[in-house]
Amino acid sequence: MPRDGGVILAIRIERERLDAILASDPFAQQNLVRYEVMEFKATRLAPGLNLPMPL
Repeated sequence: MPRDGGVILAIRIERERLDAILASDPFAQQNLVRYEVMEFKATRLAPGLNLPMPL
């Protein structure tokens, strides 16, 4: 059974660039996956997560 769902964190990237990267995915090109981009602003980060702090 194929997996359903997942999360990709894309930090500090222009939306056009992100859309181009997702569109170039071979699975997306074969209509095997569908990406839904949800923009959000993180207000807290777990210690040691190794992500840039919110602006």
